[in-house]
Amino acid sequence: GEDTWLVSPRFYSKVIASDLDEYKKLGADGILYDGSGIGYQLNTDFNNRYAASRTDVANIQRDIFKRTKEELGAVTAVKANAYVWQDLKHIPRLMDDYSYDVFVDEAVPFNQIVLHGSVTYTSEWANVRQESRTEYLRSIEYGAYPTYVFASAPSDKLRHSYSIWYYSLDYRDWLDSLTDEYAKVNEALGDVQGKRIMGHRTLAPNVKETTYEGGQRVIVNYGSSEFVQGDLHVPAQDFTVIKGGAGR
Repeated sequence: GEDTWLVSPRFYSKVIASDLDEYKKLGADGILYDGSGIGYQLNTDFNNRYAASRTDVANIQRDIFKRTKEELGAVTAVKANAYVWQDLKHIPRLMDDYSYDVFVDEAVPFNQIVLHGSVTYTSEWANVRQESRTEYLRSIEYGAYPTYVFASAPSDKLRHSYSIWYYSLDYRDWLDSLTDEYAKVNEALGDVQGKRIMGHRTLAPNVKETTYEGGQRVIVNYGSSEFVQGDLHVPAQDFTVIKGGAGR
């Protein structure tokens, strides 16, 4: 039942252009645009003073990103869509799940395959996942940086806050698990963050393989039992990295 206000793209384009000088004076070396608008949504504007089609809005947003990069040096956008990728340095919380449409046979990480090695990205914050283990494994399958959102106050201080999504932010509750998770993600992806994804396939139900430039393979097993294929062994709900023909 909340009210949502949308700002005319032709209007916010002028505002942002005038603000860039102020950001520069503050010493900002880039801007991150939030995932609720610029770079994420394309809305037709029927306001006669600022009329714009979806194509117009895409061009307006591209111009904003280009200008921000030129003026400040870098630009990123949460959940950014492909029409603005060309100027981005990083994409936080890139969508990594599908629509759950009944006609979908199998999800393919197309965006990640296109971006990996050119633009860095993360999936959803690790400490607000809804299916913790599955989403952790998916981030490894998709080659995403680990990411977290924290606060220094105890989580129960947020129980009356507006958002329902920030339900476990106390960093002290996460130090041990995030240290372990970061080390494991680094094992899988540390050597290939600057390399392209060359292949992605299903080896068996619930078992996915991602192959990178140079031949490194990451096999993720979402299943409840060990996956065995010749000399390859992938524990249940875990992953295995193949480097130079050796399992790890």
